[in-house]
Order: sequence, then structure tokens, then C-alpha cells
Amino acid sequence: MKKTKYYGSIDVDDSNFNVALIKTVGEELLHFKCSSNVSAMVKKIKRKNIHLKDIQLCYEATYPGYTPVQRYKV
Repeated sequence: MKKTKYYGSIDVDDSNFNVALIKTVGEELLHFKCSSNVSAMVKKIKRKNIHLKDIQLCYEATYPGYTPVQRYKV
């Protein structure tokens, strides 16, 4: 059985982290906002029963990096 991994991006604005994660098995897309601190982001990820070691993130994805994730969601 293939181990589930997540790839994602974090887009930062003045007051929020916008996080998008895609699950490699099943291609499920998860998106959430949280206050702009790491502990709030980690708490939300753990609530979704995702292990931090299974995630690879791109920090500050900016508009060109974050837009494809948003388009995939639609």
C-alpha cells in the first residue's frame, strides 16, 4: 500500500495563512485559513489527522504559485 503524502503551499497576507494541501493518494484537496502563526496552522493540520512528517510545503507561494491550486479546487 502506498503511503499517503501531502504537498502544499502557504500564502501569507497581513492577517492570515492560506494553506492548500493536496493528498497524493486520491488527490483530495484541502484548503483552510488560520491566523498568521505557525502554532495555529499546526493545530488545524493535526485536527485533520494529518501527520506533519507527511507534508512538504512551499512557504509564501505568492500569486503565481498559489493560483494553480485554487484553479484545481474549482
